[in-house]
Amino acid sequence: MLKRIDDVQKIGHKIFNFNHREIKWILIGLVLCNVVGCENGRPVASGPILTSSNIPLIDTIYESGGSVLVTNAGNGNAEIASVVAGAGISNLLGCSEMTLAPAESCTISFNVTESGGNSSINIPYSGINGTTTLSAGVSWYNSRGGFALVSMSATNNPSSFEVNQTATSVVTMTNIGGYTLYDIVISTPVILSGSATAVISNNSCTGSLRINSSCSYDVNITDTVIEQNQQINLGVGAKYSGPNGETVYSRSLLLDYTSYPL
Repeated sequence: MLKRIDDVQKIGHKIFNFNHREIKWILIGLVLCNVVGCENGRPVASGPILTSSNIPLIDTIYESGGSVLVTNAGNGNAEIASVVAGAGISNLLGCSEMTLAPAESCTISFNVTESGGNSSINIPYSGINGTTTLSAGVSWYNSRGGFALVSMSATNNPSSFEVNQTATSVVTMTNIGGYTLYDIVISTPVILSGSATAVISNNSCTGSLRINSSCSYDVNITDTVIEQNQQINLGVGAKYSGPNGETVYSRSLLLDYTSYPL
């Protein structure tokens, strides 16, 4: 009899311990639900939670910037303030000063400098839990080593024409370097030898020239005397924003000509 009573007491003690542990976890769950909210009895995040897509590494030779998708993964509205970015990132567009409801998304587009760098886009937002900031990292590089380079070619080079007649050579410039050129100036042709005159016309090489882009202009050559194998220097000057700031760039091309009698 005493053994049975002892067994019953042990069973009752185990049941009491089990119920005690169960009650403890139930209470913890209720506290969590009160703090972060529950869905189907399970704790879930309460209020807005912004997440961002991954931003691929940017090669500035082929891309001037990128974009990032921002999504509200929480269960409350996110009041987004002004989106800001660190050094090297500019022209932010999207998501600023707006409300993002749960499961809604918005996209931020941006540009980066042509020299390599690392920075971040910062998205401050607020909700029922206060104010916080989501940061999205951005990395970019210049696969051409960070230098400016222009190729120049000319039609009718060497050029042959009759005395007192005009020959036209079309000069094409292509930006094959790592930076956009700006403040482009086509120099007045310099007659290195001979007595010809050369005049520029139809010039589209003004303003800026982006990477992998081309422009052209005409060089009109005339001469009043018979000459052979003479040369004209065709030059161009420009600027670009490199790792060391604004830098001057220049390039030239030699144009050969011969003028023969009528």
